[in-house]
Amino acid sequence: MALEKTLVDIEVLEAIYALEEAIAQCFHTMKKEGAKQEAVQEVWKMSIEILGRLVLLTVDYDQLNFENSSEEDQYKKGKELELSVLTEAGEEIILSCHTRSAAILTVNQSKTRVYGKNRISSNLPESGWDEKDILQTIKKDLWLKLFKASGEKAPAIIDENKTIMLNELTEIKNRQKENIYICVSSDDQNNYLRNKQIFSILKQELPALHTIIKTKEETDYSNSVFIILEPKLEAHLFNFFKNKPE
Repeated sequence: MALEKTLVDIEVLEAIYALEEAIAQCFHTMKKEGAKQEAVQEVWKMSIEILGRLVLLTVDYDQLNFENSSEEDQYKKGKELELSVLTEAGEEIILSCHTRSAAILTVNQSKTRVYGKNRISSNLPESGWDEKDILQTIKKDLWLKLFKASGEKAPAIIDENKTIMLNELTEIKNRQKENIYICVSSDDQNNYLRNKQIFSILKQELPALHTIIKTKEETDYSNSVFIILEPKLEAHLFNFFKNKPE
């Protein structure tokens, strides 16, 4: 089994590296030939889709106990997960395994963070621990995520009706294999999601929103759900995303 995992490790990383090199060469040729930006973006979109399926091969599915679970069971389990992962990219990859979807990864502007495209922030609002403000902050972040393409700003107050709409739109996105989620580390006691009352209200008002509690210690590789060491995978992801067109 150890030999099999080692071979998979090598093969998957080689495949990702080959994709990195192919995209870099493709963009170099397109630039020389004066290709339009729309064509460049279309190639990039396709490469992201390929990457999103390749990274699923880095997971040890035996560790996820999928053998006796139906797709619907795994989808429901994915609504509230405790994940043993080290990286933000790892969150997206494992959640995608549970929801039977390709991972949708992206990178920040400085290309120093690779994470799930539909991950929303869990930052504490400036007002602090006020329950209503916290829930409003989450809903506004979710609103911006759902309506980002339209450029629409979040309302000053998201009332019950808008909350119902947000939850339904989130469920639609999830069913379309675009997982929207919020994540917090289990050892981050200062994060509001560690407050049981706030967490309970969040799940009640936005049940469609995937919530992830990240439990892995930063230097713990034992019993990993990944066949490949996450830092090695992350290095290849950084190398891939350096090709992202501006």
